Amino acid sequence: GEMHQTMQNSLNEQFDKMMEQLREEIKDEMSREIREEIRDELRDELRDELREEMADLVSSDGIVKSLEHTSSLVEDVEGSNEKLQDRCMVLEGRLIRAEKEIDRLREDLLKQEARSMRDNLTFHNIPETKNEDTEQALRSFLKNEMKVNAEEMRKIKFDRVHRVGRPDDANNKHRIIVARFNPYEGRQIVLQHIKRLDKRKKYGVNEQLPQELAERKRRLLPDYKAAVEQKKQPKWSLDKLV
Repeated sequence: GEMHQTMQNSLNEQFDKMMEQLREEIKDEMSREIREEIRDELRDELRDELREEMADLVSSDGIVKSLEHTSSLVEDVEGSNEKLQDRCMVLEGRLIRAEKEIDRLREDLLKQEARSMRDNLTFHNIPETKNEDTEQALRSFLKNEMKVNAEEMRKIKFDRVHRVGRPDDANNKHRIIVARFNPYEGRQIVLQHIKRLDKRKKYGVNEQLPQELAERKRRLLPDYKAAVEQKKQPKWSLDKLV
């Protein structure tokens, strides 16, 4: 229902914020460590050492010692660079693993949300009237437009029937109806009657899915239609064709 959807949306927002914070923390850690290494080990130390060496250039011994020490500093810097590269690779690996875990958790969450909607169907373009009895409006649609007979109608029961979103009287748009069937048998009866709808009237009846899965399924519709034309009898498994 609406309360479940609100809780689900809140969980999605909290999940997205947590994952985004994790990404930023890893990126910040990488950036901070690199800046500190470069500042402390390269800039300040190298500048200070070179300034001291310049003071020793008054004698030949000073020049020799300065060159030797400068060579040593170069080796130290090269060693520091290798350590920085190694550390960057470690942090990059952690970031990649974190992003894969984020993707896995997101997919699990989508599947869980889809399971919570498995008893639902959405109905599109059913005329809406002010102060309507939405369940009665849906039952009239099932009887008159989908040709569900009286015996089948007695098997169709709902936990809830409601329209989604705010009314849009200005544009004369009819809000979507979401119906939760109980038992599941009623949902299957309705699906079997979809083929009886008059295509000229632009009605729509669909299984309810999370928005992201619905979008993936929409992108596969051309493949589905092509398979039907080739008489391959394609079937859907959530957002995948099998």
